[in-house]
Amino acid sequence: METAVNTQILSAIFLLGAAAVVLYYFYHTKAERNSGDSKSYLLALKYIAENDSRRAIEQLKETVRADTNNIDAYLKLGDILRREGLPNNAIRIHEDLTLRAKLNKEDEAKIWFSLGLDYRAAGKFDKAESCFNRLKENADFSERVILILIKVYEQTDQYDKAYDLLKESRFAAEEENKHRLAMFKVFSGKKLADAGDDKAARIAYKEALKHNPACIFAHLYLGDSYAKNERVDDALEIWVNFCQKFPEKSYLMFSRLEKAWFDKGQYNKIAELYESILKADPKNIHALLALSSILRKKEEYSAAVSLVKEGMRQEIEIDKLTAEAARIYWDEEKYKEAAEKALLIMEKCITSGITFSCDECAHQEAEPFLKCPECGAVNKTV
Repeated sequence: METAVNTQILSAIFLLGAAAVVLYYFYHTKAERNSGDSKSYLLALKYIAENDSRRAIEQLKETVRADTNNIDAYLKLGDILRREGLPNNAIRIHEDLTLRAKLNKEDEAKIWFSLGLDYRAAGKFDKAESCFNRLKENADFSERVILILIKVYEQTDQYDKAYDLLKESRFAAEEENKHRLAMFKVFSGKKLADAGDDKAARIAYKEALKHNPACIFAHLYLGDSYAKNERVDDALEIWVNFCQKFPEKSYLMFSRLEKAWFDKGQYNKIAELYESILKADPKNIHALLALSSILRKKEEYSAAVSLVKEGMRQEIEIDKLTAEAARIYWDEEKYKEAAEKALLIMEKCITSGITFSCDECAHQEAEPFLKCPECGAVNKTV
């Protein structure tokens, strides 16, 4: 009896000892494993801070291989891959995360935000929009989401959506965004005009001017719409008012004004306008050259030369004025004087040489553009 009891006690002690050994081994190796995970993750964060994407990717991969529950490491890995030009790789990583059960609300929001950025980078705009719409009510992401969604709508020509979203946001009052709101209305107006609804298009252009009274495209297209519908006087009023309010940008209306007044047989009015612009803005090179051109065509050479000389006296873009002087003398058949002026400027351009640059990619065009033909960015300054 006593021997049996002793045997049971010894067996129990043995089992407890064995369990202790197993537990020690389990926790000791887990601690070592976690320590390794922590080290690779800390290294990844270090490389991210140093903008060393290659090493950061290596360490993040090491981290998630050892610990598949490290959501943050997966998120960062996908984000880096997207920034490195591999959005489809990022999509695979972030999409897999959305399938996980028991995600907390914070991680879930981060995943959808990153996935939205992935889709946008990959040109999958419908999916990007869907991701960001999930986060519009999330306090931590709502403002960032609004700004990104507006860009998505710009990229996909959904200007009414962009307008509505921006107008209802706190960003609407910012000066730059007043211009964007105006531009969105201009795009809407153009779409309506292309569909043949000129009246609705004009309403959109007028709405644009409420947001930004200096919006050039709204003035241009509003006038064009009136002219198209044989309301030339209304078109002239729009364009002339713009020139008077914004003389530094008035040259953008000159060709339309000249044609409209020429068609009406009132060509003298354009010269009067140029004179009024120069009175308000004496150094306006565009008005000066335009007026000189008219004087040349009327063979009023002395008046044209005097105008150019006055511009030179004020040191207004001497090269352009020198070129204009050469043209005046040539038209007057004073070839020696024309040659002298031409030699002064050699092969420099004898036109105004106006160019328009994209704020995003610096692409240049000879005419003002609504949207950059190179990178697709909406014009922010003209």
